[in-house]
Amino acid sequence: MNIKNAKTFNEQIEILKDRNLEINDIEQAKTFLSNVNYYRFTAYLINYKTNNGNYEIGTKFDTIKKIYLFDQELRHLISSILEVIELSFRTYIAYTIAHLCGPLGYKEYRNFIDSTMLCNKDVNDDEYIKDIFRKHSIILDEIEKALHDNKSKIFIKHHKLKYNSDIPVWVLVEVLTFGTISRLYKLMTSEQKKHIKILCPVNQSLVTSWLGSLNKLRNECAHHGRLYGVNLSKIKVANKYNKDVIDDISLFSYILAIKELVYSFSIWSAFKTDLTILISKYSQDIDIKNLGFPNNWFEILSK
Repeated sequence: MNIKNAKTFNEQIEILKDRNLEINDIEQAKTFLSNVNYYRFTAYLINYKTNNGNYEIGTKFDTIKKIYLFDQELRHLISSILEVIELSFRTYIAYTIAHLCGPLGYKEYRNFIDSTMLCNKDVNDDEYIKDIFRKHSIILDEIEKALHDNKSKIFIKHHKLKYNSDIPVWVLVEVLTFGTISRLYKLMTSEQKKHIKILCPVNQSLVTSWLGSLNKLRNECAHHGRLYGVNLSKIKVANKYNKDVIDDISLFSYILAIKELVYSFSIWSAFKTDLTILISKYSQDIDIKNLGFPNNWFEILSK
């Protein structure tokens, strides 16, 4: 099949009109499409498509534009609360490794060998240690890249000059990605995670899973991925929530994980307020079921 030829903005408008999309202000629509890629915009029309490829009668350009703007604001809101979690776990991990393993303890893979695993008769000790070494080596490669990419930052320069290139963990975490932070947490021993649980009293296995999932969500937001009307990767839902009404591939299930990991009630409360205001602002154009929100979503987020 041959690739389609590129279309002018005028041609894009005509295609949308031919497919039943109502456009009241042609010039305004053209201006919008000259700044928002046609392919990106039409992704928000998928739920309005009929079997013949046209859009449902009555579908309006302005409605889809508002859904697009809602999604944009939602990404910014989600990004801001994910930043809180990312910075918290930088602190938890740095504090724990520094106090249990020393300032440079992250460099030694043996610090991440879990004695409880070695006592497990179902675990092959040699294979387990090899696996820890392999995972630790991957993290060290990520650390080396992060330090190289951030070598011009003043605090990195300072430590390299003053301490012979040795970067203590509390400095290091400031240049690590959320992905590396999540993998470092996953690598930590059960004893190390117990110390973190004092700061973040959440089940360790849930935290391990959630950090990986939230890192994916963070990347979606950072790369301007669509959140509205899409299925995300599965995320674990805490047992305290009714799984019959919570879809584990919805944004709402991710928000529940965020709720559990945010350390401050006031920060969570502010996020919930901002989310409520945002939903209210676009209530005439969006359907929150496209985000997996149940009818009693506000009540669930308020508990």
